[in-house]
Amino acid sequence: MRAYDVNEHAFDALACALTARAVACGLTACPEVAELDDARIEGWIHLPVPGSLALLPHHEDVAPMQRSTSTG
Repeated sequence: MRAYDVNEHAFDALACALTARAVACGLTACPEVAELDDARIEGWIHLPVPGSLALLPHHEDVAPMQRSTSTG
C-alpha cells in the first residue's frame, strides 16, 4: 500500500511535487497575453500540459531554479 493511498495529504504532496517539476521543466501552460494582467493580480495556477507527465523523469536540460532576492 502506498502512502498516498492512506493519506490524502501525501497524495496532495505528490501532485504538488509533479507540478513543481513540470514548472521547472517548462512543461506547464503559461497565461496568454490577454490573461497577464489578471494573472499578476490574482495569481496563476500552473497545470502540466497534456502528455507531459511521461516526460518529467527524462527531462534532463533543466537548469536549477534561481531563488528570488527581491523582498517586494
